[in-house]
Amino acid sequence: MKAAMVTKASIEDGIEVQTVDKPVPAKGEVLVQVTASAINPVDWKLVKYGAYKSYPGPLGCDFAGVVTALGDDVKDFAVGDEVMGFTRLMEAGRGTFAQFLVAEASCCIRKPASMPFDEASTFGVGSLTAALALFFHQKLAKPSTSPKDQGYYLVWGASSSVGLFAVQLAKAAGFQVIGTCSPRNFDLVKSFGADFVLDSNKETALLGEIDNIIKDVELKYALDCIGADTALHCAIALASGGILCTIAGEPKSSPEDIEVIPTLLGGYEKDVKKKRFVEDFILNDLNSFLLKKGLIKGNPTQILDGGLSAVKEGFELSSTGKVSGKKLVLLQHT
Repeated sequence: MKAAMVTKASIEDGIEVQTVDKPVPAKGEVLVQVTASAINPVDWKLVKYGAYKSYPGPLGCDFAGVVTALGDDVKDFAVGDEVMGFTRLMEAGRGTFAQFLVAEASCCIRKPASMPFDEASTFGVGSLTAALALFFHQKLAKPSTSPKDQGYYLVWGASSSVGLFAVQLAKAAGFQVIGTCSPRNFDLVKSFGADFVLDSNKETALLGEIDNIIKDVELKYALDCIGADTALHCAIALASGGILCTIAGEPKSSPEDIEVIPTLLGGYEKDVKKKRFVEDFILNDLNSFLLKKGLIKGNPTQILDGGLSAVKEGFELSSTGKVSGKKLVLLQHT
């Protein structure tokens, strides 16, 4: 089969489409013919900063496609099922920029029939990272069709992939959502459920605007999707005892009465409690509730021409910040 592989620590000339062995699903795994693959920042960062121990290595972790074979003990899926999900990074046979991949069945989400494959491919890492922040680390009440009022939730970088999923999940859990982003993405973030959208370019001035929104209500929860500097703004905005989750860097300093929790999906399988949470959220929240009730949707997408050969272009666009409010996606079998 064909797969985009990294051959050295360079985005410019370290990515090649090669012929590699088609993987075979092991116990508890499915073989998926890939239809769409979404690009995550972690994909190009692993290449650029030389994280691979050996070359060539597989690329990508978000996908949507069709199940073509089952490993032993897979009972929840059948050949022909349309699925979406994520795979572990840098492991042979699991790269999503490939014609086929193997994935743990427990990490696969049933794709709604009405959802396009490109949108479906954006779910894996983004939705589950947001879920880890809100429901694993911050221990918020799970989404429901008639949630109780939970107060306010702040998402800094709400137009990012994780940010858009966090907005939807916080809204479904009963929060009034305050999102920050650039003005060009205001309408996008509002369309995903944010009650208030603030200009992220104002930075520290936003703290006063947040206070004007929440008035006498304490802000207890926030998610920062941008970096250390904005994470500090989030920490300052929180009331005493607040919990801040970060996905792109911790603040260099923060109020002592604020808990700061770095939130990463990577390596989840090594933490028994986190692994159990991820698998349960996929089965009982995404598959059985959120998707069926139409309470969550994928990111807007920008489709790159050229299939696997467009991986380099996608990495360059993502790494230089030339895409905003959209997820870069490669299509293979349309």
